[in-house]
Amino acid sequence: MFINLNDKDYLYNQIYDSIKEKINTKQLKTNDKLPSIRKLSNELNISINTVSNAYYQLEKEGYIRSSERSGFFVEKSGHILQNDANFDDEDMIVEEKNSYLYDFSFSGVDKSCFKYKQIRKAFRDSINEDDDAILGKVDGLGLFSLRCSISNYLKDFREIIVNPNQIVVSSGSNELLILIKNLLNNPVFGFENPGYAYHGIGFYNNFKSTPINVNEDGIDIDFLKQTDANVVSVTPSHQFPTSAIMPINKRIDLLNWAYEENNRYIIEDDYDAEFKYKLRPIAPLKTLDVNDKVIYIGNFSRTVTPAMRVSFMVLPKNLMNKFYSVLKSERCPVSIFVQSALSKFIDSGDFEKQINQMKKVYAKKYEIIFSKINGCKFIDFEKTDCGTSVVIKVDKRIDSDVFLKTLREKSVYVIPIDDFYLDKNMNTNVFLVGFAKMSYDDISNGMDIIVNVVNNLVN
Repeated sequence: MFINLNDKDYLYNQIYDSIKEKINTKQLKTNDKLPSIRKLSNELNISINTVSNAYYQLEKEGYIRSSERSGFFVEKSGHILQNDANFDDEDMIVEEKNSYLYDFSFSGVDKSCFKYKQIRKAFRDSINEDDDAILGKVDGLGLFSLRCSISNYLKDFREIIVNPNQIVVSSGSNELLILIKNLLNNPVFGFENPGYAYHGIGFYNNFKSTPINVNEDGIDIDFLKQTDANVVSVTPSHQFPTSAIMPINKRIDLLNWAYEENNRYIIEDDYDAEFKYKLRPIAPLKTLDVNDKVIYIGNFSRTVTPAMRVSFMVLPKNLMNKFYSVLKSERCPVSIFVQSALSKFIDSGDFEKQINQMKKVYAKKYEIIFSKINGCKFIDFEKTDCGTSVVIKVDKRIDSDVFLKTLREKSVYVIPIDDFYLDKNMNTNVFLVGFAKMSYDDISNGMDIIVNVVNNLVN
């Protein structure tokens, strides 16, 4: 058997790779006999153990089989089916949002607001030799100190009074929803349509689910009542992505829907509650929940950084007891160091300072967008004075595909609201314009391009 050895890799690896390649390329066929270990070691002038290690690895992976007193033989392997259409790398079209000069996507935070020095200090302080918690495992609830920090924050800024032991920390909203799914024994979820559940590929497929239509003032509760959903996920304070705000009468109707059946719950995703630029923030639905049927979800992606991947939920007391019994073996997926550092960042007061700075910066960005759109009669824009994105509707005479293609050519990225519908072909001519991570100048220049493109496409 011809095997060319060199000094660039371990000898047993070279033997393994050579025989594996001969099998994959059909130079060695099914049931072909291999040289004995002793014979091959003599041919290559190497030790028996080296050949034995290579044969052992090949056998474990199923490429060869051993037969007592007969030797080693090539094992039968399947054939991987391949489509006729083959694509070279240059044929692949990958749209990189980061390549746009004016990226109006809805994620990220403003770099000028990020408190690098204070967050570095929080991470340094989290490496404390007197803190035994960082050397152990954290249960499914998350680090107790972080849950206490979150509890205090919710009390002071969202008027939610909650025991730290009702708080569960995880690495994202999807992970929290999966916990809820397991906790409630695979319920039927109602997801807002449009909403985050239908953006991207197959998020909603992780659950038994049904889409719930969204009106100008939030989800259609009459429509919800006609479905078999028993858990509904909503963004009542600032519906994503339409920006609708649910009025008090509809909030009460939604709570009453949950109160009618023991197995019904509401998931309130308060994803950007901190960013209300005029008057006071809208009170969470949870503050009205007298019967404890609202599961409140929040995150730190917009207030600190999405890179931390830290979200949390507040469970009703009866579900918390069930969590301990049903999901007691769960482990929190967020690093203990990240949790500890975030707790220290919140408790130091620097978290509040960062949010206050963000609010001032984002409010100015919001006004820049409004001032640019306000003079264009072909763009509708409802001013809500909250959040890190706005919704614009362009003149119905404009072809949305042409509009997006023209913007891409001018290095401007916006997201069609259609992307957040279960049915992606709504032709709404409505677009989401995010601004959190963009500079004032980039927002101004990018909005000028958007307005000019709209004017040119209509005229």
